[in-house]
Amino acid sequence: MSNTIYTNNFIDNVGSSSQAFCSEASNLWYEPILLTGNYWSDFSTATYSIDGPAGSVDLYPLNSTFETTMPSNSETDPGTVTIFFPYISLMTLLFPAIAILLRRRRNF
Repeated sequence: MSNTIYTNNFIDNVGSSSQAFCSEASNLWYEPILLTGNYWSDFSTATYSIDGPAGSVDLYPLNSTFETTMPSNSETDPGTVTIFFPYISLMTLLFPAIAILLRRRRNF
């Protein structure tokens, strides 16, 4: 499978000795470049052992919950209003007037 699982909050999940279970040895429970793992509410040692036959470990557990801010979207956030103003270029408005002036000039 080869999944990389990091920056998640595992809080009060029921398990035998950990809050997750892993049977696939190719899964990583931390990001090896950023050295960032997951938050485990029952974390108490330097690393976090994950239940299952894979013997997985989160080498970089977080000390506090991971929080991120998502961009506001009017479809998901009813408090956001998106106002759309159609763009009309100056040339679009002036082109008819310029064309009329050029035609009159040729007629002289």
